[in-house]
Amino acid sequence: MAIRNTSFELTLGKHENKLRCCLTRPDDKSITLPNFSCSFRQKDVREISTYLTTVIKSARKNTPDPLLDTVTILGGEVGSVLEPILEHFNLIERIEKANMNLTLILDKYTVKIPWELALLRNKKGEIDLNFLCRRINIGRTLKTQNQKKTANTSNAKKGPRERRALVVGLDYTKSKDNDLENCEEDAEKAHKELTAFGKKNKLKVLPLLIGEKVKKSTIEKHLRDGIDIFYFSGHGEIRKNISRIILNRNELLSAQKVDEMLHKFKIKAPRLSFLNACETCLQKPSGGLVKDWAHAIANNGGRALIGTFWSVLDQDSPNFSRAFYRNFFSDGKTIGASVRMAREETENKMEDEDYSTWPAFVLYGNPTLRASDILE
Repeated sequence: MAIRNTSFELTLGKHENKLRCCLTRPDDKSITLPNFSCSFRQKDVREISTYLTTVIKSARKNTPDPLLDTVTILGGEVGSVLEPILEHFNLIERIEKANMNLTLILDKYTVKIPWELALLRNKKGEIDLNFLCRRINIGRTLKTQNQKKTANTSNAKKGPRERRALVVGLDYTKSKDNDLENCEEDAEKAHKELTAFGKKNKLKVLPLLIGEKVKKSTIEKHLRDGIDIFYFSGHGEIRKNISRIILNRNELLSAQKVDEMLHKFKIKAPRLSFLNACETCLQKPSGGLVKDWAHAIANNGGRALIGTFWSVLDQDSPNFSRAFYRNFFSDGKTIGASVRMAREETENKMEDEDYSTWPAFVLYGNPTLRASDILE
């Protein structure tokens, strides 16, 4: 069957030592290609996990080792698994076109793999050093969004009539945490971009929270009152498999607690969350407990989340966020295209071949969403 549409949904689910794959067209879910299964050996899983762990550990250092070689090897391992799937569904040629949109629908096993970093072979059989996420607009979703485990927010507390956005930034100059240099300025620029967008789109941007104004109780109150867009720029970490952002005076806001709070009060998660901090999308699920931001947002009705697989550099991550906000809110591009272009701009501004930052960013959500869709 010839496929002409540029938007696809690819479901990847692990079953024993196989990957079960299904491709659909979002414009017509009734049109599908035959399902496909391919080998997914423990050796493949171990290799990907080993190299991803190496990248994560290196990126955590204050002065990370050059990651180009390790990220490239990781991309090759992921590509060796993904390439037969793309070939089966006749998607290889389309990968060369940046206007292609691909949404990955992942289970609790496949969600831990950075598919976005897959490196594929060219016509000569050589690995093309151009990651999948730089070629196309790509996003990912969790199967939990379509399961009964998703929180019932149909009777959610009605938020204020206007749509609301909250921007938070911390440099930690009066905190025990390591100082950052650019996060508060980054938050100020994001706040300015959102304010300009809000004037034309009935979005109320709440007063900027930076420095001493950043308190856990304040953020939690805003979340309970209803937030449509949430941006955080600062420190993040994962401890005991729980992902959390760090506030002033060692206060912590964890994905687990946010999920519990939203579920308890039947409040919808922000429609768009951008957590510009370290390891905010590092997946280490265990049991049925929600411990990561992707599950916390998806389980409570959020539409999109941008975060990171590993630690990012303070001098580079603001370049990514500024490019994203300009493309998404000012220029009206889709969220997938905005993330892809932000990766490119961040890469172009690097002083050397440091792969600590732009490959780390990941999008949860449909890559075809636009800012107007977020606020519907």
